[in-house]
This record gives sequence, structure tokens and C-alpha cells, in this order.
Amino acid sequence: MLFMIHYRPKSNWTEAIAKRAARLFDDWNPPAGFNIQAHYARSDSEGGLVIVEAESPAAIMEATSTFALYYEHNVSPIVEISQAVPIVHRTRQWRDSIA
Repeated sequence: MLFMIHYRPKSNWTEAIAKRAARLFDDWNPPAGFNIQAHYARSDSEGGLVIVEAESPAAIMEATSTFALYYEHNVSPIVEISQAVPIVHRTRQWRDSIA
């Protein structure tokens, strides 16, 4: 299943925390069942976006809890556009069928 994870530094962010988070990331390996498809940093240095394929909520929890002291995470399931558009059309047709 695909997920989009937005992350941003917590409000207590300091230079020392940034250095610690970077050291942890440098040595980090994603857990089993957590496959990074794409990872982008925001150009304003206020966090980033990761697209992952995860086998379970536990894999997401393990990955995000590793950095939970430093970043806030917003995890959302996502659907490829080729699948999303037919779903949107189908649900719209259903809504339109109800008087």
C-alpha cells in the first residue's frame, strides 16, 4: 500500500537538534516492509515528503517513531491517479443517482 508522509521539524527545533537528526538519518536503514519510492526535501528547509510502499502500519510506525522526537509526521494513504480517477467518477455517478 502506498503512503505519503509529510514531515516537518517540531517547534523546539535548534541547530543541535538538527545536527542530531541528521546524524541519525545518516546511519538509519528503513525497517523491513517500508520501501521508499521517493524522498524530497522542502526548499525552505521546513521538512520534506516521502512516498513509501508499506506492508503494514507497524512498518510505518517503526520508521516514523525513529524520528518522532525531532519531526511531526502526517501519514496519508495515497492512490495512483490512474486508479483514483475512475473511483472519483464512480462515486460521483452514484451521488448523482440519488434524488
